[in-house]
Amino acid sequence: STEPAAVSDAANAADLDATVEALAQATIAAQPAATSTPEPTKTPAPTATHTPAPAPTVTLTHEEHFELAVDSYDKDEIEIALTNLSKSIELNPDYADAYFMRGLIYTLEEDYGKGIADFEKVVELAPEHTDAKAARAEAYTARGADYALKEDFDKSIADFERAVELEPDRADAKIGVAGAYLMRGISHFEEGDYDRAFADFDKAIADFEGVIELDYNNAEANILLTNAYLLRGIARYEEGYFDGTLADFDRAFADLERVIELDPNNVEAQYAIADAYLLRGIVYSEEGDDDRAIEDFERVLEIDADDADIEDIRWEAQNEIAKIELEQSEGIAWSPCEIHLKCGFVEVPADYRNPDAGSIKIAVNVRRADYQDERIGYLFVNPGGPGESGLELVYASDFIFTYEILDRFDIVGFDPRGVGESEPEFACGAPGEQLALLGTIDGDIDTPDETAAGEAAANLCIESMGAVGGLLHSEYVARDMDEIRAALGAEQISYLGFSYGSALGVWYATLFPESVRAMVVDGADNPVDEADTQQERMEEFSEEFAPLEENLKRALEACDSAECPIYNDGDPIGYYYRAAEKLHLVNSAAGGVPYAAFMGVVTPLYDEADWPELWQALHELNEDDNPTILMKFVRRQLDEDPTAANFTAHVNCLDSFALKPELDRATRLDDSAVFDALSKERFPLIEASDFDFPSACPFYDQFVPEPLGVPLDGGGVPVLVVGNHTDPATSFGESEEFVADVLSNGYLLETAHARHGVYPDNKCVNEHVHRALIDAEYPSERRVMCERED
Repeated sequence: STEPAAVSDAANAADLDATVEALAQATIAAQPAATSTPEPTKTPAPTATHTPAPAPTVTLTHEEHFELAVDSYDKDEIEIALTNLSKSIELNPDYADAYFMRGLIYTLEEDYGKGIADFEKVVELAPEHTDAKAARAEAYTARGADYALKEDFDKSIADFERAVELEPDRADAKIGVAGAYLMRGISHFEEGDYDRAFADFDKAIADFEGVIELDYNNAEANILLTNAYLLRGIARYEEGYFDGTLADFDRAFADLERVIELDPNNVEAQYAIADAYLLRGIVYSEEGDDDRAIEDFERVLEIDADDADIEDIRWEAQNEIAKIELEQSEGIAWSPCEIHLKCGFVEVPADYRNPDAGSIKIAVNVRRADYQDERIGYLFVNPGGPGESGLELVYASDFIFTYEILDRFDIVGFDPRGVGESEPEFACGAPGEQLALLGTIDGDIDTPDETAAGEAAANLCIESMGAVGGLLHSEYVARDMDEIRAALGAEQISYLGFSYGSALGVWYATLFPESVRAMVVDGADNPVDEADTQQERMEEFSEEFAPLEENLKRALEACDSAECPIYNDGDPIGYYYRAAEKLHLVNSAAGGVPYAAFMGVVTPLYDEADWPELWQALHELNEDDNPTILMKFVRRQLDEDPTAANFTAHVNCLDSFALKPELDRATRLDDSAVFDALSKERFPLIEASDFDFPSACPFYDQFVPEPLGVPLDGGGVPVLVVGNHTDPATSFGESEEFVADVLSNGYLLETAHARHGVYPDNKCVNEHVHRALIDAEYPSERRVMCERED
């Protein structure tokens, strides 16, 4: 069966690394002077005296209401203060001091829109004020801060610059200008607009330095200048400019050390230098310089200021040290590959039954648990296929897995043998060569020439990869997993597999039950179908393909309004059949691949969110002879060159021989002919997609792996199976059989979502998955239910 990369597609979900973004924002958030308005003074101008509240029967003036507001604010009675300020403004709509104080309180309450409105009023009234220029400058400064907090940076910068024009020596406004540039730079950085980010960071640095030039001992400006250097350093690191990153960090340290020299007890400066050491340590760690990284993390631990924020940074430093120490204890030569990740290779036997046949390299990566002090262990993951990349799944782990998993597990991905970065490089002849041989077979194989063509098509795999080409089956992939476990030095692993990953999981549990701590599989197919009679095999084939037919029908019928491009006066299925007459254009666009159209039609069924794109694809094909959208779905399934041999079919064929050695060549060829006839009868929608899969599988009997020899039953390991009633690729019946007839200790979690694979998009499912993986606890009953969640 075909298994698209539905899980691993998220690898391109974000351009900016989540960690660097979080560090940048945390650095700014830690510096309130750059991102908040000045706090109201205890007696805002004009100076007010604290007077006792008058008796209720006395009518108060606007000045008296203002004085009451000041008194209430001093007592932290915010609502009463706002009420009195509003009353003061009601009695005197031109009372600028009341507007200003109310604006400051709104700002501190994070109601920035109201704060901006009040400061706008101060700007309007300031010409009538006794100290107009200073009042307007103060209002512009306060409003600029509010605009910055609302991330309206252009207006923020403009207001701060107006304040400086009115009062050239106004330090808080100058710092505000620089701070606004700094925050806007962060915004550009998060959007991936590095050119504008660098321009703003450069401007912020210049402006902060200008403030310091006038006031060398200005601790606030020095700390914020440090922040700007750190953030520019992070941006340079993202751009691959490592030397520039270290130069900026060094300048940040120089400024901080000056501040601490002037004021050894300055907590803000101590926080900033702790943060700087932490950031530089992380950069060293990402570059693989563990010794320098640990030196910087240990410097953080030496800062003993009694401050909760610094304590958090000390915890982070200790957490990073724990990651490095764990990495150094493992038997894999890790090297940096992506932010947060380390990559390496594990050498494994090419043939486990013939150790002298040499070795191959399996590519591995790891994302460390966010909380090493709460770490459970290793979670191995597989996205399906066969043929999908486990490395890619881990690259996208921050966007796929929940924080419960990210916090507690070191997530380990690997490319199975023959996939991606692992050896051997999969090939069965040159692209198109195997298809060309199979294309010479017309209908039943009943001539010597057709038999020879089938044998030659199969043997292309061995000619291209050597004997290991016949050793890419799931048993050996599972054995490779255990080699990775051993290299990590782990006694047990946990496992989460999607789609084909469910079959791989049961292979591993069967072969190495003592090495499994916990296991969950999602979108599970039954790898051990009934096969004693042809009737049983046909029913199993039918059950596997039925979900595609049912979901294609459901997807077409969901086009239920005139806005849908294939609505066809309420007959979208009729429109589909007309469009299907042009599906040969998809096969042609794919270089003559006879099953490309089928791939293009069924792939969007894997996620209900893709159905509208399927409708548009059929419309463009039918109306404009344009297969572009359908080809996009084809490429999700097939290699860069669609005419290359199909890895999924290759592994599925090897597995079928390992599990069902009694099915010889003649039986398989006969089954294929019978299934073709059955398909035309039972799956008319699928058949209309030019459903043609020429296969060399019956001829793999020339090099098939040895039979498993023991029941593939999971070895007594408890396995939680997520079964989906509306899964388009693996029927619920398959998951049900998997638990009831195959696994010796299975638990069925049933739900209904129109997609292939449910985790992590259903809270109920997530709770069961987390309980199994984190707590190693399984449902009290063998079968439990989770309702669909949209």
